[in-house]
Amino acid sequence: MLRYDQSPAQRRDAIDQRQAMIGTIADYRFLTPHKIAADERRQRAMAHAALSGATGGSAVAFRQWPVALRRRLGAALVEVGTRLQGNVAGLAPQPEP
Repeated sequence: MLRYDQSPAQRRDAIDQRQAMIGTIADYRFLTPHKIAADERRQRAMAHAALSGATGGSAVAFRQWPVALRRRLGAALVEVGTRLQGNVAGLAPQPEP
């Protein structure tokens, strides 16, 4: 529902809201209620995800530990491979002893 506000900026916002609603009705015709409901559901889901992400730090850390483990394991494997090659830093093939 659109309200009447005294400030010009809020009046412009109300006019923009009304124009957006008229544009939605013109674009979606008989599917307008479904479009509006889908938009509201998406906004609620985004707000819920933002709130749960901000307060659920342990859930984020739980999802990030495999990434950290993979990086550490990769670095360790590269270091072991480098040591096994004897720290050879060249692309040309080395002669066999």
